[in-house]
Amino acid sequence: MAAVLLLVFAGLVLATEDDDEDEKDNVAAQEEVLEQFEGKTFYTQANIFYEKPMKILSTNFHKGKILPVGSKVTVDYAGGRTIEFIDEKKTTYRITLKRKHTSPGMKLLFYFNQYFAPSNPLEPGGPYSRFTEAEQWSIKNGTLEKGMSRAAVLMAYGYPPSHATPDLKDDKWTYWIGSMHGQPVYVYFKNDRVYKITSAGSLLSE
Repeated sequence: MAAVLLLVFAGLVLATEDDDEDEKDNVAAQEEVLEQFEGKTFYTQANIFYEKPMKILSTNFHKGKILPVGSKVTVDYAGGRTIEFIDEKKTTYRITLKRKHTSPGMKLLFYFNQYFAPSNPLEPGGPYSRFTEAEQWSIKNGTLEKGMSRAAVLMAYGYPPSHATPDLKDDKWTYWIGSMHGQPVYVYFKNDRVYKITSAGSLLSE
């Protein structure tokens, strides 16, 4: 019996070691891809909200200024949990992937691809041109309105932190207004269109 348990334990150890090696390989592959982005030109695919350009968190707190969708930027560094880039006004920005506010499977490369791409979404025939005039207005102003599609919400408001909204197919997304201990805002979808927007305060008052 003891021998069987030892064999089982040994198998578990080997499986764990294999998993660790796979994870290391995945991280190394991700870092290699991210390094290739450095010095390259990209365009923002969604509005990026920030108070201080060098202290932007992936939590996506909605307060302060907006780096608008379609901004042309040059990636200075991408690796670990950090993306640094420079816009055409020579302002440097730093986004940090906040582990506490991301789902366990979220990787920096995946996050990068959500917000940056080689093509400008505002170009004729690009994603922006497919939205309604009302959606385009909301995107330009960084606001949410009833009737918006999921894609328009993402471009206008950025991505909800994945620890609270792990699946973008869910019919409820959670954002935060303000910083750190801000006010949660809940966006509800029906048939892939926004039909209700509430905050914790409004829910308590209902």
